[in-house]
Amino acid sequence: CRVVVTPSPWALKLETWLRFTKLNYTNVSNELKFGSAKGQIPFIELNGRQIADSSFIIENLKSTFDVNIDRNLSEQETAIE
Repeated sequence: CRVVVTPSPWALKLETWLRFTKLNYTNVSNELKFGSAKGQIPFIELNGRQIADSSFIIENLKSTFDVNIDRNLSEQETAIE
């Protein structure tokens, strides 16, 4: 489907998070033919290391770049997440 950014919900989650944080990134489309060394999609390469799993990627990027889009949420709003 050429209209949808990606058919993978996890890749869409990661790309949406990246856009929201305004971190610079380059999206390399491989038509879902290649995964990480673990065979997972999405994955990123950061400082020569492959990182897979959207949740793990986001947590890693949060700590590496000190980005927290949830900073202004109340405890109740954070719990809803």
